[in-house]
Amino acid sequence: NGYGAVNSIKKNHPDLVLLDIKMPGLDGIEVARLIDKLQPRPSVILMSGHADCVRDANNAKLQVFGVIDKPIPLRALKRFIEQKLTD
Repeated sequence: NGYGAVNSIKKNHPDLVLLDIKMPGLDGIEVARLIDKLQPRPSVILMSGHADCVRDANNAKLQVFGVIDKPIPLRALKRFIEQKLTD
């Protein structure tokens, strides 16, 4: 749930957050907007299995590390994160 995600992020201060766009309460895009206001601000990767959600995330002009389609194999997710870290 989006509210739980925000509370957990505020409490634990992660470096990287992987968010599904479709969540109850607050969706991943709304959570990413709230994360943008945090200091320190973790990097955010948004993911979704719905093409329209991925498009909406890309159009939202959020400060995110990336937007990826689901399902994504763990090995591919690892490569995606490593690639983004070296960019």
